[in-house]
Amino acid sequence: MEVLQATQLPLFVSRETVISLLAYLPSVSGRLMTILCMLLYSGIPADGVNFRPGHHRFLNFYGQPGARLDFTHSVHGKKRQRSYLIRVLSPLLFYTPDSHLQSLDELWVDELLRLVSWNKFIEKLDHEWVGLILYATILLNANVAFLAIPGVNNGQVGVSRSASQQASYLSITSSLGSIILGLLNTHQNRSRSYDYAVGARHSLSDYSCLNTVPQTDFLFRVTHPVYGLEVLAILYALPYALLMWG
Repeated sequence: MEVLQATQLPLFVSRETVISLLAYLPSVSGRLMTILCMLLYSGIPADGVNFRPGHHRFLNFYGQPGARLDFTHSVHGKKRQRSYLIRVLSPLLFYTPDSHLQSLDELWVDELLRLVSWNKFIEKLDHEWVGLILYATILLNANVAFLAIPGVNNGQVGVSRSASQQASYLSITSSLGSIILGLLNTHQNRSRSYDYAVGARHSLSDYSCLNTVPQTDFLFRVTHPVYGLEVLAILYALPYALLMWG
């Protein structure tokens, strides 16, 4: 099997990038050139960083009429139809699951994952959730301050709550749900940050290790046999949807 060392890998990456700007490669050329310069100037042998282009060509149907030129294209022509679950819930969640599901489908093509794009997607989600947590906290404080007004909450037992009080209670519940889910999602993503670094190292040294890194293990676990990644997309959309309902 043909093996490329680190000194030959930038040429292969550059050639594939000329063919397609969205080439299915394990790393971006800028990061690769940085690693190569570190290896050359430090005097460390580059034999330990190898790349097998044969496996890369096999996965992308190299030389075939339906070859993969970008990582969002499926060489098998498989396209999962949307289930009734997301068709019903998506309008109630302001169509946010559709957006997340489209991004996940473009990342998880033919059960292959491009780590650079996945890390950018997770980083974008982290920033979004941090902002949603902040807005939900502000909304929660506003509702608590509203209920603390003596004329709004008289504290009498057995007296029915007004419509404004009931709406404020629902807003508090929705804001708390948005904060809790946002914190849980952010914590899970940040707790796997070390695994992301390990996976990036594996994908650089050998493309055949791409389906053994923690990211792909996670996607294999959460992919439902019927709904696919729809459940994960709904989970990612809940912090925003709950904040909007609040």
